[in-house]
Amino acid sequence: MRVPLGRMTAQRAGTYLMRVTGLQAGKDYSACRILLSRPYLGRMVLQIIGIVVCAVGMLLSLLLGLWQVLPLQSNVPTPAATPAGGVPGRTIDLETWKRLRQQQPSPSQRPDQ
Repeated sequence: MRVPLGRMTAQRAGTYLMRVTGLQAGKDYSACRILLSRPYLGRMVLQIIGIVVCAVGMLLSLLLGLWQVLPLQSNVPTPAATPAGGVPGRTIDLETWKRLRQQQPSPSQRPDQ
């Protein structure tokens, strides 16, 4: 567990003597460590901001690439639906369709056959 106990500013590089008070005689302190480090909070904040900016840029690049490869709308026009007879399709109600079928001569009544 890390417990910050104090702060010091070294005037110049060199050898320093550190005195620690409050230790109990005869207790095993071999698992404890004293760590001296440089201030890193400002650098760490800048690194986190840089990582977030790079991640957002990567996601935006991925989305732009997918948008270019897989467009949302196709630019190819769809052909108009035409029935087998070559006449453009139209919508009619059932009663009109029945009346038109009754008015058409059956294949056996056609004069060309």
